[in-house]
Amino acid sequence: MIPSSGNSVDISMRWNAGGWLEHIPNTDTTAPIVTPPADTTIQFANGAAGLSHNDPALQSWLAQASAVDETDGAVAVTNNLATKPDPIPARVEPFEFSATDAAGNTGTATANITVQEAAAQGQFPTPGALFSDGFESGDLSTTNSEGFSWTDRAWTYIVTENPQCAASSPGTPTIIYDGAVVCDTSISPSGGGNWRAYTGDNSLRFYYAAGQDISEQRFVTGSPHLELWVKLTLRVPTNFIHPAVNPSNRKLAAFWMDGYEANGDGPTIIWEFWDDGNNGSDLAFHYSVGGHTITGFHRQYTPFITYPDDQGKWMDLIFHMKAASARGANDGVIELWKRRDTESTYSQLHGLYTADIAPPPGGPDGWAAGYFMGWANRNYDENTEWLMDNVEFATTNLWGVT
Repeated sequence: MIPSSGNSVDISMRWNAGGWLEHIPNTDTTAPIVTPPADTTIQFANGAAGLSHNDPALQSWLAQASAVDETDGAVAVTNNLATKPDPIPARVEPFEFSATDAAGNTGTATANITVQEAAAQGQFPTPGALFSDGFESGDLSTTNSEGFSWTDRAWTYIVTENPQCAASSPGTPTIIYDGAVVCDTSISPSGGGNWRAYTGDNSLRFYYAAGQDISEQRFVTGSPHLELWVKLTLRVPTNFIHPAVNPSNRKLAAFWMDGYEANGDGPTIIWEFWDDGNNGSDLAFHYSVGGHTITGFHRQYTPFITYPDDQGKWMDLIFHMKAASARGANDGVIELWKRRDTESTYSQLHGLYTADIAPPPGGPDGWAAGYFMGWANRNYDENTEWLMDNVEFATTNLWGVT
């Protein structure tokens, strides 16, 4: 009879040559190898007490940890978030990740988050920074010392998951339009999604009703800049699909100096995404050289949205444009980087370093206006919405992308 203890049979036994039971030595003494996420910085909303345990950026960062065991293969990873204060105050916070294999061997690793409070809306203490807006003010009045302004809008709204409408309309999500709360049970997230901001409570909603071809938010920078960096966080619609039709291009962003495309004597840069043949999108850009000309051919088609993997997912985008030194000098710069919120590093999608994009002779001397999202040459078959959060403008590379 095989010895047992309670209801658990000891299977680490075998018959030896003499006919007696003996223990089988445990030969697995190697712990799993734990790979933590890369150290990072996460900001909480200005005026908040700290970083919430439920913050999407924190949860996404924690989920990047992995572990592999030489015997068991992939092993589940745990972390010590539960031991941290909630919210976590501004400081460098170490996290421990651990994984245990079937033999009881445990591997650990650590990584750090620098927890910071976001700057007040519209203000940036960092040299080279111009403007920021996480839409926590509840309106589009945020500005800076240069006079940045959100201007014309088409089907854009500030939205929140914060149940401000609960008293009058229980369960109704909240739209904030020009600072006023709108509690309308007929207005709700499209495509089975939600209005959960990437950080803080609020985000900017771009709403394309079924069959509608425009949702756009315009801006002016207040002062022109020969070099401009723009970073934003964008959520792909939960029901996103990009059908293969012709033409299939949909606008993502545009920047200009004195007038849009042929309306200006200065250059315009436009980013547009096109169907990739698999219900996802490729991203390309084109530009006009100025002199009241239209934008030329599209360049550098690059995978942008993967269907269905990116549905409902957030991504960071960084745009960079630098004016040419003179017309015909062909030394202007156009660049773009992307990082999914599940990724720790940016990938460069676009890079052109010979662009003929000099300021117009009569000024302004740099990039001065633009829009986000915009016209969809292939409109959407269903009510569809994008969310945007944490928009930042700068004159230098604040994010270390190369």
